Amino acid sequence: ANTLQMIEELGLVDSVRSIKYGHPSTTNRMVLQDGKLHKLPTDLASIFKKLPPFEKPLAQYIFKEIRKAAPKDSDVPLFDFIKRRFGEDMANYAVDPLVRGICAGNSKEMSVHFIAKYLHGLEQKHGSIVKGYAIDWMKGKLFPEPKTEAENCDIVKRARSEKWSVWGLENGLTTFTETLADYLTSKGVEIYMDYDIKSLHVKNSCCVIQGESTLTCDKLRS
Repeated sequence: ANTLQMIEELGLVDSVRSIKYGHPSTTNRMVLQDGKLHKLPTDLASIFKKLPPFEKPLAQYIFKEIRKAAPKDSDVPLFDFIKRRFGEDMANYAVDPLVRGICAGNSKEMSVHFIAKYLHGLEQKHGSIVKGYAIDWMKGKLFPEPKTEAENCDIVKRARSEKWSVWGLENGLTTFTETLADYLTSKGVEIYMDYDIKSLHVKNSCCVIQGESTLTCDKLRS
């Protein structure tokens, strides 16, 4: 909702292209294993069937997760986290291809907090992802949170009513970053591109970045 709010504020609404739930592109998810394409389970009935490349129906992995003990830790590689909760099949054939497709990264080298911080929090707080999600879902139904400002945007309301699954921009998401950069620079923001950072450290509650020049900032996000 927050990103769509920015799209509206930047005047890019007419460039939005959406795909609704039920479209073939949202129900046909494939993974390549041993030179063969396999369709991933995408509906309730399919999780009770044994479908390659998985060795068991997904329902068995889910039920097993509920009973597994949850070790206490602050961080762990994403692959290891999914493996310990749902098994190696889920890590290999569901999560790892997802991460490679979205981030072009290796789930064995990626922190669980980068893409699945919420799931890790459920495990640490409730002892199980499935149990924690069910508890959060019930709380949301019984005690719904007040709507944010973003929820009142016309494009967000449209996305909810039309049941968008995914969305993009006519000329690609680069349009968003380029328009955002133009907007920020028009407000006096300086954007450094291809900046060679040699070191960074915190001094007097400020972050000092050493590179082609010395930059001082209040916050640093990675």
